[in-house]
Amino acid sequence: MKKTIYISLNLIYQLIVFFCLLYSNTYINDNVVPDSLLWQNNQPRVDTVGMLGFAAIKTLVLIVESGILVLLVYFINRSVMNNGVIVKSTLKVNVIATICFVIVLIWGSFNGYLW
Repeated sequence: MKKTIYISLNLIYQLIVFFCLLYSNTYINDNVVPDSLLWQNNQPRVDTVGMLGFAAIKTLVLIVESGILVLLVYFINRSVMNNGVIVKSTLKVNVIATICFVIVLIWGSFNGYLW
């Protein structure tokens, strides 16, 4: 029974992490990028330096956010479960799922497939 609750809570945690990453990538991370990378002479920048700088900063912020959220879930799991082997295997699954989701977010947001 305890494993079922543990797995259910981890699925809920992972969905919350996915939602937080999607929300922050869509609405918040654009505010972190300096205006000099977005605008030049009151026109949107479309040159390579501006676009690569924008993409690099936005991707770096997304990776940092995902790392913080995965660590938060790990510490919650460690405080709930006494079995370190299960917590470490859950951490591996969470990291792999989060990395895959971040890759989809990066690919989708820069190719225009995500809003």
